[in-house]
Amino acid sequence: MATTTTECIDLAIIGGGPAGLAAAISAARAGAHPVVIEARDRLAETIRPTGDGRCNISNSHVTAWDYHNADFVRRAFLSCRPKQVRAFLEGCGIMLREEAQGRLYPQPNKSTAVIEALLAAARRADVKSRTGKRVRFLRRNADVWTISFEDGSRLRARSVIVCTGGGLAGEFVPHVVSVEPARPVLAPLACDGRAVRGLDKIRVKCALTWEDVVEEGEITFRSYGISGICAFNISRFVEPGQTVHVDFAPALDRSTGPVFLHQRLDSLEPRTWREFTTGMLLPPVAAAVFRAAGIQEASRPRRGDLAAFEEAWRAFPLTVRGIGDARLAQVRRGGIAVSCIDPRTMAVKDAPGLHAAGEAVDVDGPCGGYNLHWAWASGIIAGHAVAQGASSSPSERPRCIDRENPSAPKHVRISEGHACEEAVPEKDGGRSPHGGEEDSSAQDDGAGA
Repeated sequence: MATTTTECIDLAIIGGGPAGLAAAISAARAGAHPVVIEARDRLAETIRPTGDGRCNISNSHVTAWDYHNADFVRRAFLSCRPKQVRAFLEGCGIMLREEAQGRLYPQPNKSTAVIEALLAAARRADVKSRTGKRVRFLRRNADVWTISFEDGSRLRARSVIVCTGGGLAGEFVPHVVSVEPARPVLAPLACDGRAVRGLDKIRVKCALTWEDVVEEGEITFRSYGISGICAFNISRFVEPGQTVHVDFAPALDRSTGPVFLHQRLDSLEPRTWREFTTGMLLPPVAAAVFRAAGIQEASRPRRGDLAAFEEAWRAFPLTVRGIGDARLAQVRRGGIAVSCIDPRTMAVKDAPGLHAAGEAVDVDGPCGGYNLHWAWASGIIAGHAVAQGASSSPSERPRCIDRENPSAPKHVRISEGHACEEAVPEKDGGRSPHGGEEDSSAQDDGAGA
């Protein structure tokens, strides 16, 4: 077959979620010509369930120290400060409003509004896409990256930005790139069964503590352990076998707790411990506290038992066994090691032309818009960096030689998230289960990532 020379595309972005779209829009606005590759049939679908369908899009209180690998994030944020992320979102047409704890939401209060605005911004920037394409592997040859897909087709690009979630980046990036194993975080916690017996589906306002980490808010007891935003955030730190503690009265100062209990005992003169806690704790919660304190709920309260009760009430112990339901995890910790990435550009070291952003990088934050903020910021950084490095004239760019298919692959213009034109497949040997799909982390109790 005759050899045909075709021009490589400027930029391939693997993953059409928030980081991928931020990278594509930023790169296109700066003069590059990105093509977004997405395993799903539509772009931006991973945004749809965020924030319980409302899309907690960012947080006005964000700092680098809120994140795993904080020093790396601090250096990255020097290239894209929080106000630049907000300007990017508003520049895409997204009107923002702020709720408690700095949580930012779109004014329409629907994730679909964010999706529609991003896709419209991508169309205006002439971003193209190829959907329904699962990546099999990446290979660099003669200063050009070849992306091989599971359907046997291929695409060549001078630069690639990996924006896949769920730990998928490690399945197809070159072996020279160090990858941290993926594991679910921001998820419910499985705990010792005896401690949570009889508490399934009960919600309580409390403070959840692990060592010096304190999360105040609400938890929901499950048959396997605890859920809710507090539990999700603590799941980023605690390991199986360690103990978290629940304070069922976080507004009560510790120093005044004993006085409060003695005064309550004197004023109520209760005949049983259950009567003592009526109006103070829900009966199933009180029963769990009594078990932890070694108290019989039908017995008469004595002053000598108040200290044991207070300890169980203010520091109810739960031994963690691990993640309770990985399907509900909002993010996966892991991905390309930060030691391999230049935080100023999100460029992967020892892999020229390769960048990474979003959950493809070993960075994660708490609930409240922090993980979406990282996706926007890192995507913006990577997109700008590639565009600045892709400013050479077409004659100076490397050329691709396709020995198996003389036709250049078609690319599709974004139209309401659907592909308008199918790409022409190219032959490639073998198939692999590996893909390039953005993570579809489930939400729980409205916790925004």
